[in-house]
Amino acid sequence: MSVDGSKSISKKKKRAAITVNVNGTRYDVVRRCAEALGYKTTTENDDSFIIWSDHTINAERCAELKPYQRINHFPGMGEIARKDCLARNLQKMQRSQPDEYDFFPKTWNLPADYTSLMNHYLDLRKRRKCKTFICKPSNGAMGNGIHLLQKRKKYRLRLCVDTTA
Repeated sequence: MSVDGSKSISKKKKRAAITVNVNGTRYDVVRRCAEALGYKTTTENDDSFIIWSDHTINAERCAELKPYQRINHFPGMGEIARKDCLARNLQKMQRSQPDEYDFFPKTWNLPADYTSLMNHYLDLRKRRKCKTFICKPSNGAMGNGIHLLQKRKKYRLRLCVDTTA
């Protein structure tokens, strides 16, 4: 009842169900998680709130998204998601803004930076410092392919990081 004694009618707006388009993923866990959160999954609806894809989406597709839509991949994300690209981009920023980008260890992308890595290694050896290097393949995930090195060995790896820098 309202203050004057008359009955007030309040209508609650019913929220639209959150929909997740899982057409672009082969992983059933994405669908199961969405459903566990109470979301509706679909493989056909272009008006879905969330669009899940296993691969990068092209720029045209991103431009077509409506303001309320969210997507789990975006164009150019490989530049920050891949270890070798991230290292290269951080090094560029470090050269440009050295005071702001001093938070990551010395990094070498192999084979391109092999000479620089060997010079660093020989300098450490000359000063009798035993350092541990973490060598990571650029396309590895979840710890696969990572090696810890304390002595010079020839590995065909894409990325080597000094843990003591």
